[in-house]
Amino acid sequence: MTTVHPQAEAHQAVDQRMNAWFSGKDSGYSVDDKGLQWVSPNAAFDPGKVTTGSEPYRMAWVVNVKPSGPVADSVRLITLYVDAGDGTIIGGDIVE
Repeated sequence: MTTVHPQAEAHQAVDQRMNAWFSGKDSGYSVDDKGLQWVSPNAAFDPGKVTTGSEPYRMAWVVNVKPSGPVADSVRLITLYVDAGDGTIIGGDIVE
């Protein structure tokens, strides 16, 4: 049986990524959990992980991030998929 990483660890992965992206900017963000969902991994945040489309769905914590400040002028929403098995970010989406 596969162990599911706690939701708190998913938040840590998201916070780490967001703090790196927002570093040095007069912007912040708020987090909205969407819970565990089956997702199709993608290369949204790591172009080196382009898939062939045959990648199976994986269970992931889905976390929406809403930017504030100047970044919100160009990015309305960031969705990240955090693998529930190993805690890594395996994709997501950006709404501009």
